Amino acid sequence: MKIDLATDSQKEIDIVMDMFISNGYDQIDDGLLERKVKFDGEKKTIYLVFYPELLTYDNKITPWICAELQDNEDVQEVEYSIEIAKFITNEFKKIDIKLFMDEDAFMQHFKKDKYSLKCYFNLDYPEGYWRNHTL
Repeated sequence: MKIDLATDSQKEIDIVMDMFISNGYDQIDDGLLERKVKFDGEKKTIYLVFYPELLTYDNKITPWICAELQDNEDVQEVEYSIEIAKFITNEFKKIDIKLFMDEDAFMQHFKKDKYSLKCYFNLDYPEGYWRNHTL
């Protein structure tokens, strides 16, 4: 089966990127934004990368958009990762998008590795979950 999800996914990414740009982010490339912010009085540059991923629930595969926050700092440091997760959650609230809810995720929305936090959204699921369920 050949299905092209790229066109619809890119339209959603473009819509959300425009919202972030209107809130002070700079576009660096397709799907890549940057913003200079202050954490603990120190100026930092954070990067948001947007790309589609397929998530599966109840034998249904649905494309969601991954927003990956990249930083050269080690986001494993607990206080910093909590601060940056709260910041990005608030950035999505400003544009009225609820992040995908996962009760097993870091702060209920994030996958975390050494240098990035990932969260998901889908404009067709404005409450951030499928059928009143979280993964």
